[in-house]
Amino acid sequence: EGAILVNEKGERFMKYQHPLKELAPRDIVAEAIFKEIQKQNKPFVYLDITNKSREFLMKRFPTIYNHLLKESIDMAVDRIPVVPVEHYYMGGIEVDLDGKTSMENLYACGECSCTGAHGVNRLASNSLLEAIVFGYRIAQDLISSLSNVKELEKISLIVNKPIITVDKKLDKNIRLWMMNYCGIQKSERQLKIGRELLNAEIQKYNIYTANNIEEISILNKLLVANSIINFNQIKEKETNIC
Repeated sequence: EGAILVNEKGERFMKYQHPLKELAPRDIVAEAIFKEIQKQNKPFVYLDITNKSREFLMKRFPTIYNHLLKESIDMAVDRIPVVPVEHYYMGGIEVDLDGKTSMENLYACGECSCTGAHGVNRLASNSLLEAIVFGYRIAQDLISSLSNVKELEKISLIVNKPIITVDKKLDKNIRLWMMNYCGIQKSERQLKIGRELLNAEIQKYNIYTANNIEEISILNKLLVANSIINFNQIKEKETNIC
């Protein structure tokens, strides 16, 4: 709608990064914001849409407009502080056209899957369409091929086990570690630190002795995070070699 990105000095930095400026692909914009934050004192840059009238903003962005007012930001006259955040990791579990993985009776659907249907800059709403299409195809394949009902009974027993509270601080730490050591910019040293932190926690959990869904969930997050770091370590070494 014509908003521009500026740093703490009010300088429009995207014009030096890409011909499309703020409309450049999201990975380029996110990296440019991240680099600009590192150059300045404030941990954010600004989105400036003060060139539009208050009436326009209230009509076009009613939810955002009212939310910002609660934070004492009037977007008609104030710049909006923004930072890049994790949204979607392009990767996931590789599946075929019916959502099947390489493991028998294991399907993956939605943002945990890698269907090959999107490129590196997938539009946010496309994943909903993907989930609907592949969810339907998985259901059809299950109806035609899954004959062993006892397997479903086993899953039900696991899901309905009593939940025991696990370390919620660890859940927050996993997110923090991934942002700090495997974020927009990373080095081989950062990836090594992240991997060591994750491996230390992985040793405390065992999928075969987990008693509840929360324990399994934490272990899954640790394993996925560790896999992402391992993948990035390989890519980092390849880049250094090149």
